[in-house]
Amino acid sequence: MQLDPSTLSRQLKALGKKEYVESVAINRDNRQRKYSLSETGQTVLKTLTQQAQVYRKHVFSVWSEDEQRMMTILLNRLENSLNTNDIV
Repeated sequence: MQLDPSTLSRQLKALGKKEYVESVAINRDNRQRKYSLSETGQTVLKTLTQQAQVYRKHVFSVWSEDEQRMMTILLNRLENSLNTNDIV
Protein backbone atom coordinates (compact mmCIF):
# COMPACT_ATOMS: atom_id res chain seq x y z
CA MET A 1 0.00 0.00 0.00
CA GLN A 2 1.38 3.36 -0.99
CA LEU A 3 0.25 6.60 0.58
CA ASP A 4 0.46 10.04 -0.90
CA PRO A 5 2.96 12.07 1.18
CA SER A 6 0.49 14.93 1.68
CA THR A 7 -2.20 12.50 2.88
CA LEU A 8 0.21 10.87 5.29
CA SER A 9 1.34 14.28 6.53
CA ARG A 10 -2.25 15.35 7.23
CA GLN A 11 -3.00 12.11 9.07
CA LEU A 12 0.12 12.37 11.21
CA LYS A 13 -0.68 16.01 12.00
CA ALA A 14 -4.20 15.02 13.12
CA LEU A 15 -2.80 12.22 15.30
CA GLY A 16 -0.32 14.70 16.76
CA LYS A 17 -3.09 17.15 17.65
CA LYS A 18 -4.82 14.35 19.57
CA GLU A 19 -1.46 13.63 21.22
CA TYR A 20 -1.44 10.03 19.93
CA VAL A 21 1.96 10.40 18.25
CA GLU A 22 5.15 12.28 18.97
CA SER A 23 7.75 13.35 16.47
CA VAL A 24 11.34 14.48 16.50
CA ALA A 25 13.32 16.04 13.68
CA ILE A 26 15.85 13.71 12.07
CA ASN A 27 18.12 16.57 11.05
CA ARG A 28 18.27 20.34 11.30
CA ASP A 29 16.16 20.72 8.17
CA ASN A 30 13.03 19.63 10.08
CA ARG A 31 11.45 18.20 6.90
CA GLN A 32 12.25 14.65 7.93
CA ARG A 33 10.73 13.52 11.20
CA LYS A 34 10.64 10.30 13.17
CA TYR A 35 7.21 9.44 14.58
CA SER A 36 6.32 7.15 17.46
CA LEU A 37 3.26 6.43 19.55
CA SER A 38 2.96 8.64 22.59
CA GLU A 39 1.95 7.23 25.96
CA THR A 40 -1.61 8.33 25.18
CA GLY A 41 -1.42 6.64 21.78
CA GLN A 42 -0.18 3.42 23.36
CA THR A 43 -3.04 3.47 25.86
CA VAL A 44 -5.60 4.06 23.10
CA LEU A 45 -4.05 1.28 20.99
CA LYS A 46 -4.16 -1.15 23.92
CA THR A 47 -7.80 -0.30 24.64
CA LEU A 48 -8.85 -0.64 21.00
CA THR A 49 -6.97 -3.92 20.65
CA GLN A 50 -8.76 -5.34 23.69
CA GLN A 51 -12.14 -4.17 22.39
CA ALA A 52 -11.43 -5.71 18.99
CA GLN A 53 -10.53 -9.04 20.61
CA VAL A 54 -13.80 -9.07 22.56
CA TYR A 55 -15.74 -8.20 19.41
CA ARG A 56 -13.99 -10.90 17.35
CA LYS A 57 -14.69 -13.51 20.02
CA HIS A 58 -18.35 -12.50 20.00
CA VAL A 59 -18.67 -12.56 16.21
CA PHE A 60 -16.82 -15.85 15.73
CA SER A 61 -18.31 -17.65 18.73
CA VAL A 62 -20.93 -19.19 16.45
CA TRP A 63 -18.38 -20.29 13.82
CA SER A 64 -16.75 -23.71 13.92
CA GLU A 65 -12.95 -23.94 14.07
CA ASP A 66 -12.94 -25.17 10.46
CA GLU A 67 -14.96 -22.14 9.34
CA GLN A 68 -12.60 -19.82 11.19
CA ARG A 69 -9.55 -21.47 9.60
CA MET A 70 -11.14 -21.23 6.15
CA MET A 71 -11.87 -17.52 6.67
CA THR A 72 -8.24 -16.95 7.70
CA ILE A 73 -6.99 -18.76 4.60
CA LEU A 74 -9.29 -16.79 2.30
CA LEU A 75 -8.42 -13.43 3.86
CA ASN A 76 -4.71 -14.22 3.53
CA ARG A 77 -5.23 -15.10 -0.14
CA LEU A 78 -7.10 -11.85 -0.70
CA GLU A 79 -4.36 -9.84 1.01
CA ASN A 80 -1.66 -11.57 -1.04
CA SER A 81 -3.57 -10.94 -4.26
CA LEU A 82 -4.01 -7.27 -3.45
CA ASN A 83 -0.35 -6.86 -2.51
CA THR A 84 1.10 -8.68 -5.52
CA ASN A 85 -1.16 -7.09 -8.11
CA ASP A 86 -0.79 -3.59 -6.66
CA ILE A 87 -4.31 -2.72 -7.80
CA VAL A 88 -4.52 0.62 -6.04
